Amino acid sequence: MAEKALILLFVALSCRLACTEWADNNRGNGMYHGGYNGNYQGRSGSSGGSYGRFGRPRGIPRSPHERPSYDGTTYSRQTQKKLFATCSMMPDPAAPVLVTGTVRFEQTVSSQNQALSQLQVAVQLRGFETRDNNVDHGMHVHMFGDIRTSCADAGGHYNPTNMTHGSPFSAVRHVGDLGNIFEDGGGQVNTVFMDPVASLVGEFSIFGRGLVVHAGRDDLGLGTGENRTESLKTGNAGARLACCVIAHAADPQI
Repeated sequence: MAEKALILLFVALSCRLACTEWADNNRGNGMYHGGYNGNYQGRSGSSGGSYGRFGRPRGIPRSPHERPSYDGTTYSRQTQKKLFATCSMMPDPAAPVLVTGTVRFEQTVSSQNQALSQLQVAVQLRGFETRDNNVDHGMHVHMFGDIRTSCADAGGHYNPTNMTHGSPFSAVRHVGDLGNIFEDGGGQVNTVFMDPVASLVGEFSIFGRGLVVHAGRDDLGLGTGENRTESLKTGNAGARLACCVIAHAADPQI
């Protein structure tokens, strides 16, 4: 009997050692889901929030790295946001007409403040002269947001890259070159367009700068002859009818 008991004890100890060795060898590879001791053993065998084949432990959130992403711009739905800006247009004291209204800006950016979309510009203005033949008006972002005395205080076009004036879609342009807006028969402008260069984020953000609407048509840097020099600076867009300062704005949907 004593000999039989010793044999049974030997077999039991052998099984225990074998089972322990099997569990140790397979811990963390999805075949064994160890207990909780402050860390979960993961598929890679490491600890600290990973998990085994039984899935994510209840109450442990999904890692940001597991969220769907778009490889073209390396962002996920959870890491993008929208920025908004507004500009309340006021007529210049010397202007012959009283142009007023609002220009709103919207852009999708990443949580690291990188632009993920072009800048959307929504223009709603009124008060343009309806008795002339000029329906095109240059609109540009200017250097300064200090327009307390007149629109002239806004300085020249915002041009941090030291380019000549051009079309919004030209490779050579000022950051502030937004091209022309077009009034209807009632002296109003209601339009939405996208700009590929101006931005609400980045080194050359337009926040805090002036926005100016001009009396004349912007020739987009294509002027010739005696108009060539000014064309490359201002587009020969003429006097400043109205201006405003681009300021941060809340989400209009909230």
